[in-house]
Amino acid sequence: MKTVNRHKGSWPARVGLLAATAASVLLLAACGNSKASASATKAITVSIPSQLETLDGAQAADTSSGEVLTNVEEGLVVMGKHNKLQPGIAKSWTKSADGLTYTFELRHDAKWADGKPLNAHDFVYSWRRNVDPKTKAVNAYRYSGIKNADAINSGKQDPSTLGVQADGDYKLVVHLEHPMATFLSMMPNAEFLPAERSVVTKYGSKYGTNAAKTGYDGPYTLKSWNGTNDSWTLVKNNKYWNKKNVHLDKVTYQVVKTTSTGLNMFESGQLDQTELSGDEVKNEKKRQVIQAGPFWGGHLRGH
Repeated sequence: MKTVNRHKGSWPARVGLLAATAASVLLLAACGNSKASASATKAITVSIPSQLETLDGAQAADTSSGEVLTNVEEGLVVMGKHNKLQPGIAKSWTKSADGLTYTFELRHDAKWADGKPLNAHDFVYSWRRNVDPKTKAVNAYRYSGIKNADAINSGKQDPSTLGVQADGDYKLVVHLEHPMATFLSMMPNAEFLPAERSVVTKYGSKYGTNAAKTGYDGPYTLKSWNGTNDSWTLVKNNKYWNKKNVHLDKVTYQVVKTTSTGLNMFESGQLDQTELSGDEVKNEKKRQVIQAGPFWGGHLRGH
């Protein structure tokens, strides 16, 4: 699967398709197109292959939900350019010599979209919630290796015994049962993102089922998603700590189930970016308008 993009050379750093699987993408410059460039409008329309199922990180198992979540929520670290980990809500971290303890120093200026401060207690709450069998989190098993996670997930221990603790408001300490080479690389995943406790408490089982019943701490907030529609919009979050490096004000998603339909919509100017597959890639290469190169690493932001 490849990606085509309308705007050659007009994008700020790390702006491109939120594609979870696109390690290598192709950029298509639509020469002579009358549509204003994204750098001028600060808004784009992109395709996505399926509906958004949830904005609850504990329940996100599909790629569309994961893609949107990584732009409306931010975890301890984020996946940056060239798939390199970069600071997120954690501005720095250390690992003990035995590899069993990670200590994260959190930013003091991180906030939820409603202006409430975001701190270490939010991560403790969210992680305990996700391993609690009562939550029935679809990805709870990914906590395996964090102290007591397996025992909690199987109902043998209380969620409060999970190996995560707040040392004050802005220091988060995580204890592992054994060294995990992949631990840091899992932190951008949906199941490790924080959830705003007051919002979860308010909406209960309805949390994350539409745009209004979700808390946001990432570069964007979500608008116009009622839980079932085929189009929704990301809007720049002005409470985001790194908003100066968020280069687009608005991103509209449109569900497009086939790549052929996506290509037709791209050619007619309805989409600024879409995916290609099979012969479509070959045909666009023959037209010599596709250019190979990296696009974005999963986020509509720059560092």
